[in-house]
Amino acid sequence: MKNLIMGMLLTALPMTAALAKYDIINRAKLAEDRLNTLELTRPIGHDFFIDIQGKFTTDIIDLQDDSAEISKINDAQSIENQVSEANGILEKYYDKEQVISAKIGLGVPLPSFTAWGVKVKPNFRAQGDIFAMLTPSQQDISLTILIDSLDNVPSDIKAFVKSCITNGGLTNGVSLLDQCRDNGDISTSQYNQLVAEYPGIENVEYQSSIGSTSVKGPAIDIYAKLQGKVGLFNSYKYDDHFFGTFNLYGLLRQDIQKRADALTMLSDSEFEYAENRTTNMVIDYSLGYTNDNYKVLFGIEELKIAEGEKPKDAELNYGEDMLMRVHAQAEYKLSFFKINPYLGSHSRAGYSFSDAYYLGADWGMMSFEDRLGLTIKTQMDKEHYTLGARMKLWILHLDVTVRKARVEKVDGVKVGEFTGANVRMFF
Repeated sequence: MKNLIMGMLLTALPMTAALAKYDIINRAKLAEDRLNTLELTRPIGHDFFIDIQGKFTTDIIDLQDDSAEISKINDAQSIENQVSEANGILEKYYDKEQVISAKIGLGVPLPSFTAWGVKVKPNFRAQGDIFAMLTPSQQDISLTILIDSLDNVPSDIKAFVKSCITNGGLTNGVSLLDQCRDNGDISTSQYNQLVAEYPGIENVEYQSSIGSTSVKGPAIDIYAKLQGKVGLFNSYKYDDHFFGTFNLYGLLRQDIQKRADALTMLSDSEFEYAENRTTNMVIDYSLGYTNDNYKVLFGIEELKIAEGEKPKDAELNYGEDMLMRVHAQAEYKLSFFKINPYLGSHSRAGYSFSDAYYLGADWGMMSFEDRLGLTIKTQMDKEHYTLGARMKLWILHLDVTVRKARVEKVDGVKVGEFTGANVRMFF
């Protein structure tokens, strides 16, 4: 019974009507690109460095702890009571985005050079990061709906299992598939096909109260991505007005998108990443113009130029589309005080420039030739207000950021609020 409850609580089913327009992958792209854009006004430069970052929504740790409490629910009570108790534990997280992001980067400057009037400062850099978005929700749960959700199973086999459920005569607390096979509703080969496609499904027990009749229970929509970059990151300057970057590097990505489901829980398995792993050679390129106290920048990032070896049939949920960016900022100084107002936007497949605009200003006080200082970041985008503080202590930068929601919901889902920290060390 406990396996059944745990599985059905986190089953892979269609989202409820409230989430009909919600696309977790597109939301994950936009959220991650917004977090990366926060770094645009504080470039690393031509240095040896170690960069460690972490950002997360304020409820994600509590969500993890409360989810663990579901396994402690007394399974001697009825399934309806167990589901009701689980709803009580997780309902405060329903339809609210939860995000966690972590990143580490290392960099080594290479000798600068000038060619055809262009001054180039190359760096060798390596970076690894993980990003995950989780969106809990409440949805209908029943054995019939569960069977319908098995996308990799032929429709005729699903129809046989559903007929087995509705025909009755099954025993509560005994494997559903075992009974359907023993009753002749499905053949041994069909049983083996189901188990091969979804290991652990043979452990789903039949319960008459959730056969064809549904109850409301929680599920968690999940997107997770692991990424690594290794290569040359080069800044350049031409004349007194033109500048930019040209980066050439290998990009490794692997990701997964699914709802935490009964089959994963029952088989006690972990998410598999190998099928969605790709390695590409990509470039970033930006061109900027500066004059007096302002500059503008246009750029592309993660433009694929060559594909490396990848597992057969690998296809990223994230895709392999490049990001386009436009950014402008100014700089005003008065003694040891300076302000950098800025604005811009970016776009990638899944969202547009109108979704990703931002504007803000960095307010700073510097001394000892900018080796010591304090900078306050204020920023606004379509969904958040951002407030940050960065201390510059010679070779050490300490940064803390808070992002508060300025809209309640997007596509029926509550916008998450972020807390982040960053430590950079320069040598």
